[in-house]
Amino acid sequence: MRGREFRNLKTTAVPEEELAAPRTSSKAPHAFARIFDRAHVEPGRQEMYYDRFYGLDELIERIEAVTIDDCSKPPKEFFRTEQIAVTILATSPA
Repeated sequence: MRGREFRNLKTTAVPEEELAAPRTSSKAPHAFARIFDRAHVEPGRQEMYYDRFYGLDELIERIEAVTIDDCSKPPKEFFRTEQIAVTILATSPA
């Protein structure tokens, strides 16, 4: 990723329509986990990782609540052009 692309991630908001696919793909595994064989594992897994069980309605509500502003925060925090390093690995021909 070039410097220009890092700057673009920091300065350009994610279009609302680009949130639709991740929202859908994030909800599907949770729904299927409750329908199929893994359903008995999911409550235990959530207890282990989050110290509580999240119902499907609550998970969907939280996924739907993600905003464009939420998506803009990580690039601004983590993509610091003054701290980017480039590593080049060159191999010699055999």
